[in-house]
Amino acid sequence: MRTEAHTRVLLGGMGLRAHEHHEVEDALRDRGQWVTREQLPTGVTVAVVTVGLEEARRLAADQRLSKDGTALEAAYLAQLSRLGLPAEVNPMNGVSALNSDDPLHRRLRKPIAAVFTPRRIEALRPRVERIIRELVDTLPVGVPLDLMGNYAIPVSFHVLCELLGLPESDHDVLVPWTHALTAENPQITGPAAAAFAEYLGRLVADRARHPADDLISDLARITDPAEPGSAQWLVNNVLLLIVAGHETTASTIGNLLGVLLSPRTAHGWAALAGAPDTAPLVVEEGTRHNPAVRNLTPRVAREHVEVHDALIEPGELVFINVGAANRDPAVHGPTAAVFDPFRPTARHQLTFGHGIHYCVGAQLAAIEAAAAVRELTTRYPGSRRAFTDYWPCRDSSVTNPPEKVLAVLRP
Repeated sequence: MRTEAHTRVLLGGMGLRAHEHHEVEDALRDRGQWVTREQLPTGVTVAVVTVGLEEARRLAADQRLSKDGTALEAAYLAQLSRLGLPAEVNPMNGVSALNSDDPLHRRLRKPIAAVFTPRRIEALRPRVERIIRELVDTLPVGVPLDLMGNYAIPVSFHVLCELLGLPESDHDVLVPWTHALTAENPQITGPAAAAFAEYLGRLVADRARHPADDLISDLARITDPAEPGSAQWLVNNVLLLIVAGHETTASTIGNLLGVLLSPRTAHGWAALAGAPDTAPLVVEEGTRHNPAVRNLTPRVAREHVEVHDALIEPGELVFINVGAANRDPAVHGPTAAVFDPFRPTARHQLTFGHGIHYCVGAQLAAIEAAAAVRELTTRYPGSRRAFTDYWPCRDSSVTNPPEKVLAVLRP
């Protein structure tokens, strides 16, 4: 039988380090344990799928595994009711471009895609690089420094503020809110969600009345206010852009810095400092090897779905594990579990999704991450790690950020 209960390791628990998560995910895939039931901190049970890349892509595009926000909420509430627990559902599972099926998905994604065109994103490169240079100027040299908290998170946040028009003075509330919404902890998710929704409601309404040169104003301008539900969809889509855009980009940068500093990495920090043009290759391989997304956001089974010889039942919540798919030896060969920036197959991965739900911000995330690691390694090529191994990952079922990345910057 290829389905069984397991600890919460596939959902980000246990305080494991990146390579330890890799070992568990890859072992489940390799021994044919395709589906594992695990519990979220809320008490809700989900089916986590650990399969190769081809099967993961098939499942991500399978219409029987719905992304409909209303159906997702109903599935969560049904389990909470059976358990006698409070009816608290993470607002990240509400109806949005992320949580919808066609044809509604096309309607909700269209305005986002209209402002995230490849040409427009590429035009942002100079602004992104300026923000990163200015942040590097502020970093202390020669002392232990947490590059996650002092660099990866600020890079992502400052770029997001400039693009969306968020006040940088709100950093101290926005960053904790985004962390809370990916933690699946009802004690902190509920209050953060309520505060975030109220904040965004005011902000979106203000931009609709007083447009500025930012993406929120653009979204408000091309959203039809007469369409039923449009105001809530707009808020949900902005919430999605903030949480997904910040968390995944910061995690990507933090994970890359960690692997470049790690003694496990043959092509590390010094190699990139000596060949800064390889930064895009480093980013592409980094997002494959240790993805910023632990599992694709949840789906709900509309009917029975077979995963090889395992079976997902109707009504089950389903997470598709990204790491197991990304490090598939059938695609990347016997060294699939090794970080190699010159890997010719690195682009074959699931990190940014697949099919109609492929991430609209993937290009921007790659630009940010490449600029961030290139600027830091070339400015401080003599830097060294201030840790003995990867730091444990933060507890999240969807994102995969390290708690810290400790280093000493040196020219």
